[in-house]
Amino acid sequence: MALTIETLRDVLLASLPNGPMWPRAGDSQWGLLFEAIAPEFVEIDELDQQLIKEMSPHTASLLFDEWEAELGLPDACHGEGQTYNQRHFAMKERYSTIGRQDKQFFIDLAARLGYTITIDEFSPSNPGPAGNLEVVKQNGETFHVSPSGDEWNYVWRVNAPSTVNQPRQYPSQYGEPYTIVGNDLLECTLRQYAHEHRVLIFAYV
Repeated sequence: MALTIETLRDVLLASLPNGPMWPRAGDSQWGLLFEAIAPEFVEIDELDQQLIKEMSPHTASLLFDEWEAELGLPDACHGEGQTYNQRHFAMKERYSTIGRQDKQFFIDLAARLGYTITIDEFSPSNPGPAGNLEVVKQNGETFHVSPSGDEWNYVWRVNAPSTVNQPRQYPSQYGEPYTIVGNDLLECTLRQYAHEHRVLIFAYV
């Protein structure tokens, strides 16, 4: 329970010695004195309560920037132009997510970013599109591959919308966009969690 000025005043009054020199009424000189010094201690108690929230990036606000730096953010995927909610999402993901390599993990990850995607898998008996496929690695390196045979087992096609509309939610700041145009964040984040042998190609509708 949060400490109030009145509560602290009454606690201090109750700790006074017995006797006529130590009146315990709230409007006594002692009561007025304790009311005058109480706000400082109430503020300390509020900061003490807030400190518990600052222990996790899920609830931190005063130490938001410090948590961001501790977790290596912003990075190549989550750059300087991110909204507050996107920055907060990146922190929570970096802090708590344990990656997997099944389709559902990536579908759920995209959903938390605000994208509804599907993933097509391929195989030697069900190959993907012919021609050279562009591969972008986590470090930004780009090259092309032409899968054949068993190599198709490692190719996924991610089907995603070209734009995403998102409602602005607290604590978003005024002026942040409702619509995300482009999918750099989606592509970079999925590649960040994918194993090196996984080839991700993206198709937009």
